[in-house]
Amino acid sequence: MAISDNVRVRPERYSIIPVPNPFVVPGGRFREIYYWDSFFIIKGLLASRMYVTVRGMIENMQYLIEEFGFVPNGNRIYYLNRSQPPLLTWCVHAYYMATNDLVFVEKLLPTLRKEMAFFQTNRSIIMEGWPGPLYRYYVVVDSPRPESYREDIESAAHLHEEADKLKVWGDIAAAAESGRDFSSRWFSQTGPMAGKLEGTRTSEIVPVDLNAIICGNLLLMGDLYDAIGDIDGSK
Repeated sequence: MAISDNVRVRPERYSIIPVPNPFVVPGGRFREIYYWDSFFIIKGLLASRMYVTVRGMIENMQYLIEEFGFVPNGNRIYYLNRSQPPLLTWCVHAYYMATNDLVFVEKLLPTLRKEMAFFQTNRSIIMEGWPGPLYRYYVVVDSPRPESYREDIESAAHLHEEADKLKVWGDIAAAAESGRDFSSRWFSQTGPMAGKLEGTRTSEIVPVDLNAIICGNLLLMGDLYDAIGDIDGSK
């Protein structure tokens, strides 16, 4: 898909965020980029040797990071309070392994560091007895998700305090940030809300897969810095 000229001329009339290059969507009802879906799409495109398309999709994500500090869940204005699993580094590394395009890699590395800085600042916590930061999905909201407004209102209908509603809405949005929306892994396991969407508690969970992705980001970035001959950057 490509962004129409109408969107670029009058962006205030549309919810979609313009990006520079055409992109592949997950399919079905979706008409926008979804971050972590793009990783799997890119793997397929690389297998099909569609390197120009892959490069354009990576440049789109680079544009979003330079514009907003992170890759949003999707390129819609209502996704600007959350990201998804930070897989851009994995996309760049996969592209490099397929093309050996070090010029492109060198251009992308500062952007990859910016994304890591976002997660380190906004998605990390310190736990007593643990030697370093751990990462979680966490979204600050002041209302239900615009794209699922009715569903979120219903999910918090049993609550009376605004703070409690915001907590549930934030945890539901954080589950969407995980890309696994919705899975029982985010639900309370005990109490009256056990096993229910209303009992979503994503922000209270430190997911091993997110932490593995971020650990992988650091290792892959080190490999990419080594590849361009930047020994200091690889440390």
